[in-house]
Amino acid sequence: MKRGLLILTFVSVIVLGALHQIGSLFFLYWDIVWFDTFVHFLGGFAVALLFLWFWYRARALPSRSRAIFLALIFVAIVSAGWEVFEYIYDIANPTGGTYQVDTLTDLFADIVGGAIAAFVGTIKKFHV
Repeated sequence: MKRGLLILTFVSVIVLGALHQIGSLFFLYWDIVWFDTFVHFLGGFAVALLFLWFWYRARALPSRSRAIFLALIFVAIVSAGWEVFEYIYDIANPTGGTYQVDTLTDLFADIVGGAIAAFVGTIKKFHV
């Protein structure tokens, strides 16, 4: 499965984009309490896989623990940037609490998704 990581990354990004479009169109972010958290989880998952794919394509393979650590750092940076973007453009619309609770929940979901993707993405059969 030489291109397994690329295929998994591609599918994750497509599903993420589709869910975001459907969620925005049908107001699922506001009507279904867990939808935003799930999309953030999938976002962290896709970002970590994308990072690993680029890392493996650009450099020699690092140790598994280092790859997981770097993927999580990258997910945290992208997630924090996204939350700043939401705040600046006032598009964060917490449904179940304050902005701070919504942000922490989003960041946690991103990191958990990224952690799972980092473990999956570092399995030897997925390497490019």
